[in-house]
Amino acid sequence: MPAPANRSPRRTRSREQLIGLLWADKAESAARHSLNEALRVVRRAAGDEAIDAAGDNVTLGGSHLWIDVDEFEQLESQSDLATASGLVIGEFLEGFTVPGASGF
Repeated sequence: MPAPANRSPRRTRSREQLIGLLWADKAESAARHSLNEALRVVRRAAGDEAIDAAGDNVTLGGSHLWIDVDEFEQLESQSDLATASGLVIGEFLEGFTVPGASGF
C-alpha cells in the first residue's frame, strides 16, 4: 500500500520541506539551525540510528522509531480491525508542541 500524500514516502523528507513546514516564519539560516538542533535532540533521545540526515534528506530509522499509523496499516492489511481500531485514541497530536514555533 503506497503512503498517503500527507505522509512521507520511505519515512524521508528533504531538509527544505521540513524547514518550510516547521520554521517557515524564520530566516533560512535560523530555520536550518532549528532543524539541526531538532535532529540533535531526537538523536539524543532515540539514539544515533533513529535519524539519517546525511545530505539533503532526513530519514527516520525504520527499526528504531514506532509510528502508530504504520502498525495500523499492517493490522488493517491483515484484517485485524479490532486491534487496529484500538490504536485510534485521543485527539490528533494531543499535547504536541514545538516551543517558540508558530502554529501549524
